[in-house]
Amino acid sequence: MTAVAAAAGIGKPALYRRYPTIGDLLFDTSISSSIPPQVPETGTLHGDMYAMVERLVSVCRHAPRQVMASQFYRAICEIDYARSVEDLHATVTYRHVMVIWERGVIRGEIDPAMNARECFRDLSSSVAMRILFYHMDLDSSAITRHVDRFCRAVAPLPA
Repeated sequence: MTAVAAAAGIGKPALYRRYPTIGDLLFDTSISSSIPPQVPETGTLHGDMYAMVERLVSVCRHAPRQVMASQFYRAICEIDYARSVEDLHATVTYRHVMVIWERGVIRGEIDPAMNARECFRDLSSSVAMRILFYHMDLDSSAITRHVDRFCRAVAPLPA
């Protein structure tokens, strides 16, 4: 923590106020790195969501499992902590998702009555659970299947 505080140009007390443990710091870093620096723009909902999920898969594959386990345990036991994780991390991710979502609605790929946050939460939870809990390594065809299901679920109903 000393080296992190020094690299950030802050004192250790400030770092510990934000991250009480090294596990909190590593968890935050892992979750934050799942957010692409730019919103993918491939021209289709499927392509954009594939890029988002591919990034999430990469982060989950390389996340320190003991840290993730301890933070998931904490979120399961402490509702306030779980809500803070959702508020801090998911809000930033949803900004990206909403850009993709709005483009999909405009292109007619998404039913505007669907809830973007809930739909993306379902997709990202499924991916994270398979990798972190079931130790499944999602390859490109598995990512495609997840994204296919997502796109079918959010598509407008035929007239």
